[in-house]
Amino acid sequence: AADLARATPPASAPATTVAAAPATAIDDARVKELVRAELQEQMTQMRNRFGGGQGGQGGPGGRAPQMPQVDAAAVKEQLGLDDEKSEKVAQLVGEYRTAVREIWTKGGDRETNTAAMEQARVQAETKASQFLTPEEVAQVKAWVEKQDADRRARWQQRQDRQGETAGDQPAKPAGPQF
Repeated sequence: AADLARATPPASAPATTVAAAPATAIDDARVKELVRAELQEQMTQMRNRFGGGQGGQGGPGGRAPQMPQVDAAAVKEQLGLDDEKSEKVAQLVGEYRTAVREIWTKGGDRETNTAAMEQARVQAETKASQFLTPEEVAQVKAWVEKQDADRRARWQQRQDRQGETAGDQPAKPAGPQF
């Protein structure tokens, strides 16, 4: 009887009928818009916090692998530069790669990002030309281009192993060219 008393409204309470109003297309569209905006904001916050990109390891917005810093000893060994120049090149290439990574993780359209990347490349070359000979600048450019080509090839191999073809995927940015 006690359960019945709790489930039955008192006689003095007005009888109200709560009927679900049919959702309109406008309401549905607004809800989708709000949810999409909220999710995009959350993804942006996650990318900023964890350094993730548009995809890659961990899925969209997941924590992407950090760009390896350039080892001055490797620069010295592979390019035959002296200690001072090797340190400067390693720092400069690391800064350039970080700048390129930031350009692409911010989003934006491909044309704008490519232009920003080109500007970063020119700045890096200008800095390099302040302490390297023109031949050494060309040597560093070729070395970086080879590293980037190798990195893109490894990325493509991973995609192929996952059963994805290049036609199914958005075009991969050309990558650093300094």
